[in-house]
Amino acid sequence: MSTDRRDRDLLTPQEVADIFRVEVGTLAKWRWQKIGPEFIKIGRMVRYRRDSVDAIVKGDAPLD
Repeated sequence: MSTDRRDRDLLTPQEVADIFRVEVGTLAKWRWQKIGPEFIKIGRMVRYRRDSVDAIVKGDAPLD
């Protein structure tokens, strides 16, 4: 898998906030509450898995 592909598969909190039309702070709250799309931490950075975000948007996965 190329680096370009991996970069597209991971979204920043701002990108996800734009998709869900919520504040970045709301995503942080969801992470704390253990709800919302699947995310990973790379050092101090938070990234969201595109497939998890897409599943919630399509209605294939619940938000919680």
